[in-house]
Amino acid sequence: PAVAATTGSVKPAAKAAAPTVSSTPAGPAAGWLSITSPIPLSVIEAGMVIGSTASSRIMLPAGKRELRLVNESLGFSEMRTVQVGPGKTAKLSIAVPKVAMNINAVPWAEVWVDGVRIGETPIGNHMVALGPHDIVFRHPTLGERRHTAAVSLTSPARVSVDLRKQ
Repeated sequence: PAVAATTGSVKPAAKAAAPTVSSTPAGPAAGWLSITSPIPLSVIEAGMVIGSTASSRIMLPAGKRELRLVNESLGFSEMRTVQVGPGKTAKLSIAVPKVAMNINAVPWAEVWVDGVRIGETPIGNHMVALGPHDIVFRHPTLGERRHTAAVSLTSPARVSVDLRKQ
């Protein structure tokens, strides 16, 4: 039996498109943001969390960025504008406010805050930076007691101990 011959063309399978990287003729269209802060902060842009200070840097599209830096547990929030350059690292340094801390002990005690002697109790309106602090109470016969206190903008900073109780 005769077989009819047909002619045609064979087309090679199309290759999958390579992933594209957004760039400008001069280079990448993204840069980095590095933030230094004495307290942990979430970085929010347009209502969305885009990173935190737990990362050494955050990649962002190049351009002017309007950011809100937040630590909800400490009641801290600050708006910042930063210009992120393509392929560059923009840097922000955040200073936190000082808050008055009131410290007392029963009976009296000498007090150290973050390793610095600040006096004998009662101590009123001792200014400390927002965030956690190590407090040591010392009494000549009742010994030493250590505490950690997180000072926030949302509640009064009061630390009190009764050295007579173990």
